[in-house]
Amino acid sequence: MKLVVLGKGFIGSHLYHFLNEKVIDVKAFNRKELDYSNYEDLQLYLIKNRPDYVINCCGYTGVPNVDACETNKDLCIELNLTIPFLLNKICNDNCIKLIHVSSGCIYSGYEKLYTEEDSPDFGLTNPNSSFYSKCKHIFEMGTKPYLNNTAILRIRMPFTNKPEDKNYLYKLFKYNNLINYQNSLSYVEDLNRFILFLCANFSGGIYNVVNSGGVSANTVVEIFKKNGLINSNWNFVDMNSLNLKANRSNCVLSNEKVLKMGFNFTNTAEAVEKCIKDIASEIAK
Repeated sequence: MKLVVLGKGFIGSHLYHFLNEKVIDVKAFNRKELDYSNYEDLQLYLIKNRPDYVINCCGYTGVPNVDACETNKDLCIELNLTIPFLLNKICNDNCIKLIHVSSGCIYSGYEKLYTEEDSPDFGLTNPNSSFYSKCKHIFEMGTKPYLNNTAILRIRMPFTNKPEDKNYLYKLFKYNNLINYQNSLSYVEDLNRFILFLCANFSGGIYNVVNSGGVSANTVVEIFKKNGLINSNWNFVDMNSLNLKANRSNCVLSNEKVLKMGFNFTNTAEAVEKCIKDIASEIAK
């Protein structure tokens, strides 16, 4: 199996290291190594090398958070729309399967567990949604005619067992002001396993790649405390007091579609507990 990973950020780096131990031929590129915004360069590379799958992990979630997408809209559009659409066209034109890592931040509310069939209520048509969420919704809309060849993986609040800035668990440890909502989480190890699973059992479409159930910030904080990690400045506040530039998506997604494919997620509570123990050990060094 021949794979190409585009993007060496938080998700792309973890995915590459995982796949590199599992498959014979996997290559990963950042934009300096392969300019995937350049149609000719990207098409030439893919036609010449003919990978079985391209896994797109490039994107822009904002630095330090999604508020930055409100002021840096050009970059948000380029990385979340222009480049993914370009890649989708090249892969479809040349019969190369595309797996696109995206986001489930296009829903908000707790009336139900959102499935892949539900129309986004925190996307393009919601005047109160974030610019980031609007871009993610637009890509899904534009990709619908190509879903035989393209798989879109919706993840939410990804976490790992390492103290790194994009790790949702580590964010909660470092943040002073926290808001306590139930949300779906995506254990990056499970995301990596599902991508490999999908490469062996490919079916195009949209997939919620989240662990079962929702987890609150308060639950995570209590697990941190149990493992001896305490931020003395932790303070639970109302979201309206934070003066955010972008509204946040808070919801729980259904992963039944993925489960019915025969893929098993790690137990959410066990994954969070294990990762926090590893983070505590790393910080203690």
